[in-house]
Amino acid sequence: MGEWAASFLLLGALSTGGTLPFWCSANQYGIYPESNGALAVAGVRKDFNFDKAFDWRCGGSVALRSDGLKPGLTPCSEVLADELYASLRWKKLVLDLGMKHNELDFLAADARLGSLSTTGGRLVRGSNARAMPGYAFVCRPVAFPFTKEHLWFFGSFEDYMTLDRRYVDRTLVHRMNLGLKIRFARWMELTLSIDHYALWGGWMPGQTRSSVSFANYFRVITGQAGGADASQNDRMNVLGCHGGSELIRFDFHGNGWDIVFQHDRPYNDKSGMKFQNFPDAVNTLSFSFRDKKRWVSDVLYEFTYTMFQSGPIHDPEVDENGNPIPWDPSRNYIGLDDYFNSGEYKSGWTCYGRPMTSPLFYPAGMKSGTWSRHQALVGGVENNRLMAHHIAISGMLFRAAPYKLMLTFSQNYGTYGMQYAGENASKKPWGSVKETPLLQFSAAFTGIVPDIGGVTGFSLLYGIYGDIGQVLKNNFALTLGLRYQL
Repeated sequence: MGEWAASFLLLGALSTGGTLPFWCSANQYGIYPESNGALAVAGVRKDFNFDKAFDWRCGGSVALRSDGLKPGLTPCSEVLADELYASLRWKKLVLDLGMKHNELDFLAADARLGSLSTTGGRLVRGSNARAMPGYAFVCRPVAFPFTKEHLWFFGSFEDYMTLDRRYVDRTLVHRMNLGLKIRFARWMELTLSIDHYALWGGWMPGQTRSSVSFANYFRVITGQAGGADASQNDRMNVLGCHGGSELIRFDFHGNGWDIVFQHDRPYNDKSGMKFQNFPDAVNTLSFSFRDKKRWVSDVLYEFTYTMFQSGPIHDPEVDENGNPIPWDPSRNYIGLDDYFNSGEYKSGWTCYGRPMTSPLFYPAGMKSGTWSRHQALVGGVENNRLMAHHIAISGMLFRAAPYKLMLTFSQNYGTYGMQYAGENASKKPWGSVKETPLLQFSAAFTGIVPDIGGVTGFSLLYGIYGDIGQVLKNNFALTLGLRYQL
């Protein structure tokens, strides 16, 4: 506990279609190549020693990514700062400074293979996009006094800065997570939490953006309307672009096994926060053995449904001249939620071109094949109305070599504003339109062969990936890599 560790990774990727299949680059913290190419990563870290009341940790990693290694594609090589952070801990309180990967849930038999879940266990912030610089003040679960450890509190308060090319440059990000855990018995727990984010500040030529000030920051964290320097939309609603998710989770613990059911609901306005967008959610059911040496130690099923979005009708709030329309209780103001997008912050909940949520929410340009991290600007999310079935299995082959299998089938509709195919359901009564989905199947089998040549810490990494469907082009890829960990 608390010792220094270093790792080195060299990996190559080759596909039949030039670009890499979905699961080859999704949920890889935004550093994997997009097309045929190679990746080298070197990192060092020191973890907490939880035997101490006060301790520190730090870490950093740098990646060299080369892709476009095929005729017709532009070769590109770049050096990326993947992580660079320092942290202080006192008992249950942690302060993180810098760029740090998010902690994931529903991990594979070996944590180096990542999460089995499409979201990494948290819909708002998983492992699909690169880390942003900032700070996070975290309170790990703490038992309330006099509850005999039946009631626990946890949360975080975070602020970040975006560095990528966006419609609103230098956008700031505020995030706050609050949760309660109720331990009914040793074998059963209920967790309730809200994970909220806000995009605010920033600059865009020719448009009014609220100044970065303590007064406006206070408006953002308290959900108040903008002041005189804000845009009309921010003065009518709340300052900035707000969204998040609400989570309900049950944990059951047996003799050597755990079962988890989790309902993680997105929202981007008050109607979503008030459950008026039900049944939209990512629903996760997980079974895992604590003995990770089994051939099959973890099984996960996930069903994502985000079709309703509080309904397909949202009456205008301003007239054709941009003047506010007087409030009328007979009008409908709750529909067309448009998860992870924003009318003013048009890059939405993305970072360096990748959605900071589940990768199933495809970024703009994915269907047309024009999406690339090299594009000038990212236009947010083009697919937030979908139904998806996801199955993941993990364990250890021959009780020694960890693996992860992921199979994902999705029906994709685009957004209410831009339907992928068929008749658009926007502004029409719910259920009155027979919508046409685009089908997509993506699969991945990845694994690690440890201690190659009898050398401790020297591992072979491999991956087999495939896409078949109507959104992403049919594709097949292989990856092969070597990792050395000290």
